[in-house]
Amino acid sequence: MKKLYSIITIVSLALPANAQLTLQQCQEKARQHYPAIAQYDLLEKTRELTLANASHSYLPQILVGAQATWQNAVASLPEALSGMMSAQGMEIPGIRKDQYKL
Repeated sequence: MKKLYSIITIVSLALPANAQLTLQQCQEKARQHYPAIAQYDLLEKTRELTLANASHSYLPQILVGAQATWQNAVASLPEALSGMMSAQGMEIPGIRKDQYKL
């Protein structure tokens, strides 16, 4: 009985090895299905799109972007330091809460 299971296992493992396609078989299948590709005119459409994309690559491109942010907490100088500087007549403005970038 063990011998029968061994033989069945070996045969079942050997069968899937023949299921792989060779390069020649792939080329033959491509030749068989070529009329379907030609029927839908896919090759001509691909060529047209490639040429259209190539002609657009030389056009100038403009990119415009903008950003606005508002922070609820920003860094500032300590009270003691800003008090000393204002006593000497120097005003250092802090960072604004709103920022804009174009």
